Amino acid sequence: MKVIRHLLIVILILLQGFYYISAAYSDSPNININPTNRNNDLHYSVSIVGNSENLKWMVLRKWYYKNSDSTLVFSRASNQKPVLNLYKMTDFKFINEDHLLAFGNGNAEYYDLKSMSLKKYENVIQTSTLKMNGEHMLYAILQKDGHLLICTKDSKIIYQLDGIHSFQAIDNNGFIANQYTSGQSNLIKITPSDLKTIYTTEKKVESVVFSSDKQYILIRTRSTTSDLDAVNLKTNHLSKIRVSAIIRDFDEIEISAISKESYLIQTRKKILPDRTSPEIWYGNESNIKSIYKGKLNKIFFIWDADNNRLEKLESTPDEVFVAFNNSNYLLKYDPNLRHNYTEQIPTVQLKLYSISTKKEIILSTCTGINYKSPEIIYNSEGRYIMGSDDHKYWNLWDLKTMSTIKINRENLKTPFFTPDNQHIYFDSKEGLCRYDITLKKLSSLEAVENSLETKILNGDADRQFNEYYFAMHTINPNKPLLIRNYDFYNNEVNYDVLIKGKIKHIIPITKNRITDFVWNPSLDQYIYLEENHNFPTSLFIQTRKEEKKKIFQSNPNDHLASTLKSEIIRYKNSTGRDLQGTLYYPAYFNSEKKYPMVVKIYQIQRYKTNEYMVSGNASYVAFDKRALLESGYFVFEPDIAYGNEGTGYGALNCVNTAMDSIQGNKNINFSKVALIGHSHGGYSTNFIATHSNRFATYISGAGNSDIVRSYFSYNRNFNSPFYFQFESGQYQMPPFSENKDLYFKNNPIHYVENVDVPILLWAGKKDENIFWEQVQEFYIGLKRNSKDVIALFYPDVGHDLGRETWQKEDMHRRSMEWLNYFLKDKTDVEWIKRQMSKSKF
Repeated sequence: MKVIRHLLIVILILLQGFYYISAAYSDSPNININPTNRNNDLHYSVSIVGNSENLKWMVLRKWYYKNSDSTLVFSRASNQKPVLNLYKMTDFKFINEDHLLAFGNGNAEYYDLKSMSLKKYENVIQTSTLKMNGEHMLYAILQKDGHLLICTKDSKIIYQLDGIHSFQAIDNNGFIANQYTSGQSNLIKITPSDLKTIYTTEKKVESVVFSSDKQYILIRTRSTTSDLDAVNLKTNHLSKIRVSAIIRDFDEIEISAISKESYLIQTRKKILPDRTSPEIWYGNESNIKSIYKGKLNKIFFIWDADNNRLEKLESTPDEVFVAFNNSNYLLKYDPNLRHNYTEQIPTVQLKLYSISTKKEIILSTCTGINYKSPEIIYNSEGRYIMGSDDHKYWNLWDLKTMSTIKINRENLKTPFFTPDNQHIYFDSKEGLCRYDITLKKLSSLEAVENSLETKILNGDADRQFNEYYFAMHTINPNKPLLIRNYDFYNNEVNYDVLIKGKIKHIIPITKNRITDFVWNPSLDQYIYLEENHNFPTSLFIQTRKEEKKKIFQSNPNDHLASTLKSEIIRYKNSTGRDLQGTLYYPAYFNSEKKYPMVVKIYQIQRYKTNEYMVSGNASYVAFDKRALLESGYFVFEPDIAYGNEGTGYGALNCVNTAMDSIQGNKNINFSKVALIGHSHGGYSTNFIATHSNRFATYISGAGNSDIVRSYFSYNRNFNSPFYFQFESGQYQMPPFSENKDLYFKNNPIHYVENVDVPILLWAGKKDENIFWEQVQEFYIGLKRNSKDVIALFYPDVGHDLGRETWQKEDMHRRSMEWLNYFLKDKTDVEWIKRQMSKSKF
């Protein structure tokens, strides 16, 4: 009877959906249900993952917590109902306007969306489409057995090939298929009208690399030498490149066009760290990460394709050459030279290398404006180069006259050259600007609002594939320019089109969040997603002449969202900077009641104000804003910005000022307020916990507790000494040696004895961003001072506990239980009671 009774109890527990997973230690037998588990499959987010060129059709993916298998296809005429529901498809390609090729999970489906006819293909490993003269002509299906099908847009098979390992589509050129059959390797060029073998060898082809201009392919075969074969894709001419005379072996190769028949070839060889001898850390080492990751030895060549001549460029293994549409020069830099790690990514010394004289001159030091890494923008002819040496101002180099001009205006963001090379357009934090290269004059375009942060969306960017941002940027002002305007102060956005100097408003100023903005080639039709905290993400289509039309609204059963209320709270930090916080009201708010509140901190958080809230485990780690609102909490997310007082005191002052600004709200129970933060927010939470008496409890995850130790640590997530994060990153502090007292004053562990309310700490034990022992040390300091603390250390996960892990789910549950325990007096939670009972372990 006892056995039967125990079995019945187990079955009952399983049927009720209860679960329990232990964290740092095994709990006593207490079964808990996730209080928001009912929502895990109810709410989902969406994204646009495909569209036809003229936006007649669009594909939307639904993202649940552990399921993103569902995609919906809509027509321009749809009204909530999709024309297709696809399952386990991950890639979508439209062929002309009315045909869709979907691929995923080993299957491909080809739809004629007009007739809704379907062609299915099984055991598929690769799909692609081919454009010829601007029109999609063919699609290709490669199956696991090496069978390649080439089909017309009407799904008629025109070619079938066996023994295919891989293929690639080169628009306006054809498919290039890599075939191995009967002991012979072939490269086959496939066009709508022809199928031709352009390369044959008895050796197996190991890699096929296309030049940046798609003029040549470099072929490496399995052989005893490192020689390469090159095929001209227009003439099918074969050249033998005798690399083996210069280099014996390499792992990777890249080829970039310098001019019509001149190419820059780069080979890379991975050198692994020596694990048989001690690590040697030199004081003058500028590439410390190589101790852990190894090095890439790079060798560069100039290949004269016309005469098949190969010339090795003299350089160190770290130096990099970059082609930039200039037949006379290359750019050259060493990414590690004199790197002292005060910045995560170093400022590099940019050189100009003369191809003819083999001499080089120093142009300037180079850093970024839009990125923390060095940034170089050049025009289509390679005459003009733009870069910055100070993170503030753009420099313009004219390589014809060898002159340099500094454009003396801050807040200019991304430059775009006009085709005639007479002007440079800038988006900026102060509207749209144009620089006259001849007159050396910068002016604002009057048609564009100059008080808003402006971004050009349809400029052309052809980026180099190196570790930094080197790219050709062009824009044609005679065609419509699509512009996004952002008002930081009010967190508002609008979209405009600039046509012949006149503005046409597309999306008027809105507080809603606009994402996945897509346009057709003529810029007169647009699709996008729109959402806010109080309405689910919706898909809209809009034309230049008509009002927007809703195609689809996600989460149609989420009727509660429209009732959710928020309020913007404005305040200033110690330097007088305007900040804001978002105060979210509890669901089913009753003005006659008082509610507890959760304050979540990081840095600037206003960007989250208009996000649709998905609850359950899909929410932010250890912080489920939607579930908190539904459980009867206020949620407050204040901005934090720092002054000269240091990071910790800066956060404390901002939080205090923000809290002071809502003291008049009579519905908040200020005796039941929690503070919660993760990562940098975890550090701020730790510091505030040692300096404040405003909160009833704290939850701090993966945050620093000893910033002096952190400053002098090596961060394996960034592969860098971590002091860069303090001097030029989030902490915004001076060097430690210049103001040690500031570090001591802003160090949470120095004041750990001042924490006077219960605190929950957590970390992943594989965290390589903030070392998990920082959390452990704060726990030990609290324990030494007999404070109420519980620390959760999760195995096998890192900084954010992973996306779909039991660790994240467990932390989600425990954070809700912790808040309910201390803010709602729901104290029947054994794992918390074990600490709060004050009994010895």
